[in-house]
Amino acid sequence: MAANKLVYFDTGTTNSRIYLIENNSLVDKARECIGSRDVAMTGDNKILISNLKKMYDKILLQNKLVCGDIEEIYASGMATSPFGIKEVPHLTTPASIRDLHENLYLYFEPEFFKREIKLIRGLKTISDYKEINNNNLPYVNNVRGEEIESFGVISDYRHLTEDGAYLFLPGSHTHIIELKCGKITDILSTFSGELFQAIKESTILAKSLNSDIKNFDLDMIDKGFEILINYGFNRSLYLINTMQIFTNMSIRKKTSFFQGILVGDIIRLFSQKWPDAKNIIIAGSSKFGSVYKHLLETFYSDEKILILSKQDLAFRGFQDMIKKYR
Repeated sequence: MAANKLVYFDTGTTNSRIYLIENNSLVDKARECIGSRDVAMTGDNKILISNLKKMYDKILLQNKLVCGDIEEIYASGMATSPFGIKEVPHLTTPASIRDLHENLYLYFEPEFFKREIKLIRGLKTISDYKEINNNNLPYVNNVRGEEIESFGVISDYRHLTEDGAYLFLPGSHTHIIELKCGKITDILSTFSGELFQAIKESTILAKSLNSDIKNFDLDMIDKGFEILINYGFNRSLYLINTMQIFTNMSIRKKTSFFQGILVGDIIRLFSQKWPDAKNIIIAGSSKFGSVYKHLLETFYSDEKILILSKQDLAFRGFQDMIKKYR
């Protein structure tokens, strides 16, 4: 029997990953700094699709394959956004991994791949039949890519997620996913990484912040969070400028203070929405995961908070979907 070979793209805001799979096992993978942000900046999705095709050609060449050897190509994440391969409507929560598979969007890409790509839809928290208005707007959340990562967590930690768990996925945006009985049941969407970069690159706080800090000052994180609660986001940010003008405080301390504001605002929202949450999972780098965990411990027992690596979560979710339903 001929080997069954697939290619899967996990496309994000700034990076894209490609996975070569044979008989449901990983053969090879690669990552390139190309994503939906490049399309947003240029206004042309050809920059993304052409670079994805280069990744595809390269991984085939490395493994002595040709396009005809690949039975199917899949893509998820920002590939389905207006700044991706093809904009595809979201599915509505609650949703299972079976729902993702049964609602794949089949798109024939005519210029670079010249073949069908199966696009995995993102999720939203409002029905297609409801109009968004001023009353329900605060309750509308959506993800593209985090849904398949969430099913990677469910696959690996079913014992934690079956009775209800909350998954933090820090990144360009931080999404919090409610998981229950094998489904994604709710979402809370926020800005994080993009907001940090915008403030760092385009405001007078640029010289006070450093995204490459290796470890944070926990006392300054706590102080940032405390001031956020008492004075709000805007005033808290300005105090970093005050530190810059009137103190010799280190960039590490100022960046930690900012993390207390930025992450603290996300934790504040989470604690209001789910005050009795248990089984909290943080999928991300240990550096940023530790900030989320530290501030979560203000409201929740640390025994119920788990940090795990985000690496290849999307692949594990995709692998589970293909194994069960393809």
